[in-house]
Amino acid sequence: GEGAFVGMVGFVMSTPTMFLLGALCMFGIAAAGPEHCYHRGHVEIKHEAHSMKAGETCNRTLEIEPGSNCLQCTRAKIQAPYVVIPFFERDLCKLIYTLNSIAKYDRHHNFGNIILMWVSRSPMHQYAGRIAHAIHKVARTRHVTVEDYSQRLNSEQLSGWKAQEAMKLKIAKLIPTEFYIVLDTKNTFGRLITKKMFFTECNQ
Repeated sequence: GEGAFVGMVGFVMSTPTMFLLGALCMFGIAAAGPEHCYHRGHVEIKHEAHSMKAGETCNRTLEIEPGSNCLQCTRAKIQAPYVVIPFFERDLCKLIYTLNSIAKYDRHHNFGNIILMWVSRSPMHQYAGRIAHAIHKVARTRHVTVEDYSQRLNSEQLSGWKAQEAMKLKIAKLIPTEFYIVLDTKNTFGRLITKKMFFTECNQ
């Protein structure tokens, strides 16, 4: 399947027809994050018609030295993949823990910006305050966008689970990076996030 499961994340190419699921191996190394990516103090949360936005983009390129067995055409640099997390009202508590874990453990910005997908039949604005509380900490480290898909769910009559699975692939239209990581709200990190969790020495 193309979704995210307990103990796993979806590792997806931005071309919607291509995707790969990979298990997370938690290997932590100490690494200091780039200071210019962190913003102290109040973070403004902008409310738009069908979205919420906060934080500033921290453009990050993952520089990986190709191994000795890599082909000559192997790329030495990869854009930090976006993070995509679908959620609905019952996920809000878990979402706080997962977003805070990214803020805490992605110190070296091996993840790029975050896109949250509100996949519920209830209008997102009814939960705007709780969503703002969930994103305010991680928005100090990167840009966060919350997209409201409630109208689409109500018009297409999709069930919540099927809608989440479909949105995980359709979201590729909004992703500028070649890869993006799909997480469930329960995929909370407990160790430092390293680039070796997601890419081989040959940048694959």
